[in-house]
Amino acid sequence: MKLMTVDPGKNLGWAMFEDGRLIETGLIEAHSLADTVFELVGVCERHRPAEAVIEIPQVYQQRLWKGDQNDLVDVAVIAGAAAATLIAYAEPQLIRPHGWKGNRPKAIDNRHTFSLLDDEEKSKIPSGAKRHNVLDAVGMGLWKLGRRKPWRS
Repeated sequence: MKLMTVDPGKNLGWAMFEDGRLIETGLIEAHSLADTVFELVGVCERHRPAEAVIEIPQVYQQRLWKGDQNDLVDVAVIAGAAAATLIAYAEPQLIRPHGWKGNRPKAIDNRHTFSLLDDEEKSKIPSGAKRHNVLDAVGMGLWKLGRRKPWRS
């Protein structure tokens, strides 16, 4: 069984799992929604996932806001496009960040996700400033597969 997970955004991170193991990851740095969908279709055609999980935006209390909240609209549009793309392969499960990772801060959560992988799986994670998008997709997959639990404080 193949599972695809997607962390939508301007830099869309994705992860593919087969029989519970991470087999490939990627980052789509498209300049338009059409480019993002085109690249996502290519990944889906190559792997043909049977299950999918897509993170959807979560609105936080105003005191916790970071950055421009209008960016959530852009992320929601990309998440919707990813869902429309993946529905041809598997009905995607939509989940908010708190549902799969709890309230663990991003940097700490990314380190935790990486620590749950074996050496072969770790080799699938790209380096660079945008790797957090891929690590979020991997974290969702580990959650879906029961290999991690959300963190609660």
